[in-house]
Amino acid sequence: MLTRKLSICALIAIVFLLWSCDSTPPPITPSGTSVKIAVIGSFSGDDSHMGESGLRGVKTALAIQPLLTNGDKIELVTLDDASSPSSIERIIKELVTEKFAAILLLSRSEIALELVASIKTINLPVIATVATHPDLTSDNDLFIQLSFDDNFQGTVAAMFARDELLAERAAVFSQPASPHSKHLADTFIRTFENAGGKLIAHTKLGDTPVDLPATLEWLSQQKADIIYLPVQTEVLLNLAKTAQQIDWAVQAIGSDGLLSHFLLTQKEHIDLIDGIMATDVYSSEILVTETGKKAIATYDSLFDDAGTTFAALGIEGMTLLGKAMNTCPELADSQCLLDTLHSGITFEGMMTTITITSDGKAVRPVYINGIQDGRLIFIAKVN
Repeated sequence: MLTRKLSICALIAIVFLLWSCDSTPPPITPSGTSVKIAVIGSFSGDDSHMGESGLRGVKTALAIQPLLTNGDKIELVTLDDASSPSSIERIIKELVTEKFAAILLLSRSEIALELVASIKTINLPVIATVATHPDLTSDNDLFIQLSFDDNFQGTVAAMFARDELLAERAAVFSQPASPHSKHLADTFIRTFENAGGKLIAHTKLGDTPVDLPATLEWLSQQKADIIYLPVQTEVLLNLAKTAQQIDWAVQAIGSDGLLSHFLLTQKEHIDLIDGIMATDVYSSEILVTETGKKAIATYDSLFDDAGTTFAALGIEGMTLLGKAMNTCPELADSQCLLDTLHSGITFEGMMTTITITSDGKAVRPVYINGIQDGRLIFIAKVN
């Protein structure tokens, strides 16, 4: 077999003269030109952990491929949304002061939706790495949604609760001020009830204080089979502490990024979410792709902290953008980039091949995991 391989290699060399069996691409010669990418993220404020983690992912992708195929260098310009949607007006003004090829958005859905309302004045392609609200791409051809959206995520959580956990009675906690939380809660409730389940209670958390011990005691008495928790880290932590205090072990499902938020902001309390399930774009126990292996090795060589969902999505976002930019002969041609990103472009992500559809949505699975010892333990995968 070895002799045959060598013979084939020799034949190829003779026929094509300059070719060899080495498939390693030649090094790219720097052109001396830079192309600016705007990176909008929460680099201060309550969500700074998300922005900083996502930015580490973007920098990891650039460390792997710092130059485009034409030799141009990608230059990142970070714009801080300060964890507030009200910052978008300021950021739009900053975007017009320099010439950017595209935008990488590392912010949550509330901020992303605010950007949707203003981005048409800039007319730049936006790759949203973590924002999952489905309206990001509605009547809008500038946004690419790299994660799955909340319609898919909420539906998968509800059907998993009904079909796999055989839950008949559900309770939901949500934060209506958050479009992300509200949409997930509404989608879960609608899907769960349509599948024959019964909603015991939907507790909406906001300005009015809620007696959590009394609420959980009542839900326990009502024999809730499952609690759906598309809520912020602090709220989920309080619920977990309260359930422990009243000695109620109930099945619970959280939403995307749950473990990553705890690893970055509540690591000392991470044991409290052991046993909780969560939907996510990744899982700790699924084999990664070759791209994923290289990204993990590069990330570990650059940073001391553990990688998160936000960092992995940052890697994928920059990888996708780089591939699209390499397709366009003129990098300043935003329309070429938009057309490429909506053309059914496919690229290798961390765990699977990802396709972007013509409506700007990513075709990728939802993983359902159990959280244990700071890891996402695989339970199910839904395409």
